[in-house]
Amino acid sequence: LSLDVEGAEELIMKDFPFDTYTISFATIERPKLGLQALMEKNGYNFVMLLVNWGETIWVHNSVLELMSLEEIKGIVSKAKLRERPLQKGEKYFDIKTGQFKTFQ
Repeated sequence: LSLDVEGAEELIMKDFPFDTYTISFATIERPKLGLQALMEKNGYNFVMLLVNWGETIWVHNSVLELMSLEEIKGIVSKAKLRERPLQKGEKYFDIKTGQFKTFQ
């Protein structure tokens, strides 16, 4: 699943039938704290930030029965494009706060 709906991600996912459907992997752009909590409550684990602007990847617990979170991070890290290092003053997405911050 790729979820990028310009800020309405939580609105869309709040009524998703998690008990009926299991998504193995999901990418979510800039998940706010409420959506992060919803994903975790329904058995999803944050894997990593894919790019500075906030694209994140999540994996369901069922996948972790087959491979570890570290293995998944290794595979994703090899597959994603290399980003240039952040420059002072550039904005980036902070997954812990669900907000953009300025790189110091």
